[in-house]
Amino acid sequence: MRLRLAGILIILVVFTLVLLGGELIYSREFTSVTPHFRRLDPEGKVQSADNYGQLKAQILTLIEQAKTTGNIRLYDYMSDVDAELPKACHEIITGEPLGAFAVDNITFEKTKILSYYDVKVNINYSRPTSEILSLKKAETAAEFESILRDTMLGFEKQKAVLVNYYSEELFNPFEIREKVSFGFPDALYGGAEMKIKFFPENGIHRILLLTFEYSEDKEALQSKRKTANARILEIAESVGDKSAYEKLEYYFGLLSDVKYLDGAEAADAQTPYGVLFNKQGVSLGFAATFKKLCAESGINCIIIKGTYNNKTHYWNMISFDGGWYHIDAANPDGEYFMMKTGEMQNYDWNVMLYALH
Repeated sequence: MRLRLAGILIILVVFTLVLLGGELIYSREFTSVTPHFRRLDPEGKVQSADNYGQLKAQILTLIEQAKTTGNIRLYDYMSDVDAELPKACHEIITGEPLGAFAVDNITFEKTKILSYYDVKVNINYSRPTSEILSLKKAETAAEFESILRDTMLGFEKQKAVLVNYYSEELFNPFEIREKVSFGFPDALYGGAEMKIKFFPENGIHRILLLTFEYSEDKEALQSKRKTANARILEIAESVGDKSAYEKLEYYFGLLSDVKYLDGAEAADAQTPYGVLFNKQGVSLGFAATFKKLCAESGINCIIIKGTYNNKTHYWNMISFDGGWYHIDAANPDGEYFMMKTGEMQNYDWNVMLYALH
């Protein structure tokens, strides 16, 4: 009897504990934890990085946007943050083109927040915001040529160009500048002297800062170019009813009245303005003027750079009747008109560069 009563009591105690335990479980308060997501905050001001490469990339993004400050969150950053933050800033300023070109110094403030670091980056620039944001990019020599052409035709005094694969053998800025001048004689005005600074000084990824010094201000050069181009158009229209060969004869005869300056320096001597209005010019001025006249008449004409009697000299080659012919309106020693290559005595040039015949 006593054993039966004891069993009943044990069952009642267990049942009571179960009820009380369930009530405790259902009444207990729980705390939920929301994981960190690597994304921008609602205002788009915070960037994130997991490793050293991403850290440098995020700082460079701030510089590309000319930001003076920005926040970067380092999630799951397994390396030494204290060592890599100053390292990244130093490498950007000394080794990255944009950093070397535009940044004076970079400072940072690091704060540990639960499972990540919040890094506030402060950037001091050596160049104005407009210069950073107007930076041009050239992946190829052709793209660089296009940028340089627009710069020279616009008489701009400075242009910064980011070149991702710079090699002086494949990507010579001075040779490209010469190519622009020969292809677009309008770029010859002002006799611009081009200087280059590299950021950084070494490496295949660089910013080239091009500076130009002109003989006159932009307005004066534009006026001379406009005046000369109007005169060239007038001359071309006056012989519009003639054959291509007759036009070439006329242009050659027209330039025979211009004084040839053998290496002497004179204002506008290498431009059509100097040749047509000052009635004097160096060989490049003659060749540039002849090319412009041919262009207005639809005649394919290029400028050749070479030597005559071992002195630097410029003349033209003309595509005519299925072949290429030489014309040198500047030569004072005789008439070099529609000459074949084999007839060009005392001339020398890079035949492979002008492999047209």
